[in-house]
Amino acid sequence: MSAPPCPVSPPPPPLPPLTPFLPSPPPRTTVSYVASINTIGNGLVIDLHAEMPAISPKGGFGGMSGPAVKYTALANVKKMRELLDESIDIIGVGGVETGADAFEMILCGAKAVQVSNPTS
Repeated sequence: MSAPPCPVSPPPPPLPPLTPFLPSPPPRTTVSYVASINTIGNGLVIDLHAEMPAISPKGGFGGMSGPAVKYTALANVKKMRELLDESIDIIGVGGVETGADAFEMILCGAKAVQVSNPTS
């Protein structure tokens, strides 16, 4: 005798986009969690040997991520925890590479943490 199939839950609703600069008070919404932050816009890396931007799309402009955004991410997680209803979970994202980084996010109010996946 086989077990009955497990019911499939619908996917969660998409998250509203959040910038690293929070309005005060935050907008009212019906989400159960938010992710803070993603990338911070308009970073630029110059290749000194080629004397031009290191990446070609968008004139070389791109989102900054990794260790460069960790402190902005921590501040935003902490501020979101202060502003959002306790029923809304926060996923801490940005600059998390070690267990200590993840613990800092949790101390700032994150319920879960996304770990960086460096490509180099």
